[in-house]
Amino acid sequence: MEQFKGQPRLPKFALPKRYDLRLKPDLKACKFSGSVAILVDIVSETRFIVLNAAELSVNAVSVSFTHTDSSNVYYILLISSDHPCN
Repeated sequence: MEQFKGQPRLPKFALPKRYDLRLKPDLKACKFSGSVAILVDIVSETRFIVLNAAELSVNAVSVSFTHTDSSNVYYILLISSDHPCN
């Protein structure tokens, strides 16, 4: 995983196809909340994928992966301690 640290883009085996981004700004507090759904084709076998979340708080319970060919949902077991989590 160390080889992906600090890279601004997804690795070559993860091809993004669509981003669905929803933001809810709080203009008084100068903050926002939101969600993102990313359709990604994983074109070679991998044990993990690294997503950048610079200066964002990520709730690990809310992160999941769904295979497009089935109804199986995969949940995150670990978010690196390099990133803030709620």
